[in-house]
Amino acid sequence: MNTPTIKEWTTALRSGEYDQGRASLHCDDRFCCLGVLCDLVDPDAWKAQEDGDPRHIWRDDGVLGLPPRAVLKAVGISYEQALSLANRNDNGYTFDQLADVIEKEYHL
Repeated sequence: MNTPTIKEWTTALRSGEYDQGRASLHCDDRFCCLGVLCDLVDPDAWKAQEDGDPRHIWRDDGVLGLPPRAVLKAVGISYEQALSLANRNDNGYTFDQLADVIEKEYHL
């Protein structure tokens, strides 16, 4: 696995290259902050669901809401920190604000 550094992740969040979404890692053309992380780890791992659900699944484990723990561990983020980031993302924090949280609150 080619795990991105935190700097690459926060740079991607601030880049404007990703449209922010809510409530799933990747839905249509939008990503949550953790979906951006997954996309950096493996942009070819997304697949559409067969039932027409617009949310994309990352890898074959059916992950929709949070990255697999192995991804979080490789980047140095706890499951609790990921939940906090997902909640902030879904409650209106911008990608810029989330990048600040990642760098400051988690000392990454």
